[in-house]
Amino acid sequence: MIRTCTGFAVIAVLSLPGAALAETYQWTDDAGIVHFTDNLERIPSKYLKRVKELPSVKGETPSSPSMESPGAPAEVKPALKSQPPLLYGGLDERGWRSRFSSLREELKVIEESLPKKREELNQLHRRWVISMGRVPSQGELKDFAEKQAEGSATVEDNPYVNKSALSTPGRHREAYYAKLQEVRQEEARVGEIKKQLEDLELEASRVGVPFEWRR
Repeated sequence: MIRTCTGFAVIAVLSLPGAALAETYQWTDDAGIVHFTDNLERIPSKYLKRVKELPSVKGETPSSPSMESPGAPAEVKPALKSQPPLLYGGLDERGWRSRFSSLREELKVIEESLPKKREELNQLHRRWVISMGRVPSQGELKDFAEKQAEGSATVEDNPYVNKSALSTPGRHREAYYAKLQEVRQEEARVGEIKKQLEDLELEASRVGVPFEWRR
């Protein structure tokens, strides 16, 4: 009875669909009981001559049917709409950055060039004084400084100017005043740009422009 049950169990296992077994060995002991194993080392040595090798059973697991319906149209996802740019005071990031950068670039150029132009102005002044051949006294310099403070000084009040009819400062005086006007204009422009930057900062703060856009 034991042998029969064991045999049916093995046959049932071997007949299962999709089973994939290794090599199977069968032997019968002295009591007439049939044994099965897939490891030869488990078989007692005295029964090795009785071992029979059974053919291995190989099967394939049937693939599950596809859940997709044939010919079903692919799902079409709606295209994402691009977000409109953030505006502050009617300007986007590029507009605000451009306003700040243009003023700062102009300020940088002027401030870098001013020291050289001031030095050129001093050199022109020395040449003019030498060409006039006159060194003013301390009293004349004091009077001229007072008139400058009052805003009433003129070119003729300049103590360095030789009032003699023979004095001809000529091109040195013209070059000096041309450079002086250029320096004063650029100094005034520096003040204007700094004021514009201050006003722009206030405007940006008022409309909530992000701090990094102002750099």
